[in-house]
Amino acid sequence: MIKNTILLIILIISTSAYSLPIDWNGSFDVDSTRIDNYRLGTTDGSTAGSAGIDNGFASGSTALFQTYILKLKPHIIVNDGVSIKGVLSTGNIQGEQLGSNTQFSSNNSDAGLHYMGTTAGNSALDVSQLFVELYADSALYRAGRFTRHWGLGAVANDGKNAGDRFFTVYDGIEAEYNFGKFFVTPFWAKQYTGNSHTRNTQITELGAKFLYDNPDKDLKIGALYTKRSSGGGNDALKANNTNNLGTPHNIGASTYKLLDIYFEKAIGNFTIKGEIPVVSGDAGKIYDNSTLSTYKAQAFLFDVSYKKSNTKTYGIMAGMVSGDDGTTDEFEGMFLHPNFQVAQMLYRYNLNAVGDASDQNIFESYITNSTFVKLYANIVNDNWTWNFAYIYAMANEVAENGNNFYHHEGRYLATSANGDQEQFMGHEIDISFDYQWNPNVVVTGYLGYLLTGDYFKFTNSGTDQDIKNAYTSGIKMSVSF
Repeated sequence: MIKNTILLIILIISTSAYSLPIDWNGSFDVDSTRIDNYRLGTTDGSTAGSAGIDNGFASGSTALFQTYILKLKPHIIVNDGVSIKGVLSTGNIQGEQLGSNTQFSSNNSDAGLHYMGTTAGNSALDVSQLFVELYADSALYRAGRFTRHWGLGAVANDGKNAGDRFFTVYDGIEAEYNFGKFFVTPFWAKQYTGNSHTRNTQITELGAKFLYDNPDKDLKIGALYTKRSSGGGNDALKANNTNNLGTPHNIGASTYKLLDIYFEKAIGNFTIKGEIPVVSGDAGKIYDNSTLSTYKAQAFLFDVSYKKSNTKTYGIMAGMVSGDDGTTDEFEGMFLHPNFQVAQMLYRYNLNAVGDASDQNIFESYITNSTFVKLYANIVNDNWTWNFAYIYAMANEVAENGNNFYHHEGRYLATSANGDQEQFMGHEIDISFDYQWNPNVVVTGYLGYLLTGDYFKFTNSGTDQDIKNAYTSGIKMSVSF
């Protein structure tokens, strides 16, 4: 009701308040994706292995789905010192699947008799961002619901790319101060309120980002620091029980601290980028409903590119994202933002959602527990851009016979592994193109082929599955306006 009211206010302003200049822009994406051998193996049982695929969810080995994303970005100029900005998008995480929310009849009992002519459906338009910007001599102030992007977008990601489906949201206030080449942005946010107005049910965040940006030296370096605190009565932060049994439990009170260091330097035709996020604090009851855990996780991400000419760029990206070994009360798993991806197949999809999308999103997948190297090349030819990549990946933490281990794909602690697991996750070869149909339309096609590694043989049943290579292909059209 509140979201519909806000949307109605924006539309009324845009049609009746002629004294306020309003700028509308945005994007519309529609895509189709196919994944063959998404199970990555031949097991047809109901035991979920550390590959994270519950084979009891769906029969078959092929996944096929289509989605669309509409983002409308109104910008209302109140006066020279005040602007109101927002983002309206389909779905509460920016995107809907084709065929979702479709109704064939108001009477479910006879829908199969006359479905050809009575199809109906709906798609909600969600107010995902809405904030005011105040321009003053001292700083740029921002209040409301807004996003933040930092570094490579590995942890804080604003989702501004046309195909992004997620964003790091903040409900609060921040002030951006500029001291020459230094930028300091302190902020406060209330990330969750709950069913009461007491601190016990709320989640708040306090922090600041510090950036030194010197265009003359092609240098950027800075740090993002945040402290997120949740009350013991909040019901938003949950974790799966040990062995993924029963209903997920509330983790209770927790305090997370993030220190995220970023640097970028251009040297001739080379550009070096790096991001190092470190999380620490009290994790709450991560493993079960009684054990308190501490939190200590980190990632190291580097990207070195060489621009040989205006049409050719070559590069190497490498990363180490920590995993949890499941043997202590210290949780060590780092999960990067789902917008941050390095491959077309590995890491990109939540494969459990192929057969059960009732409470899972197939795109909500995180790079975690992995060390990877990516070699890539981008070649521009008139209206075409060709992208080539090779990815090599290893798991950092794996199951060992007789010991507890953490199931990173399913995100739960498993007790007493029935066998040893290999670390090699696989090789992947990716090819994609972007065709500039016209200044506002880009057509993208891609193919990713995964030579599945022995990591995915493990099923924790005492018998390994036979792995299969997998590939994904798709096509997407993006319209910007």
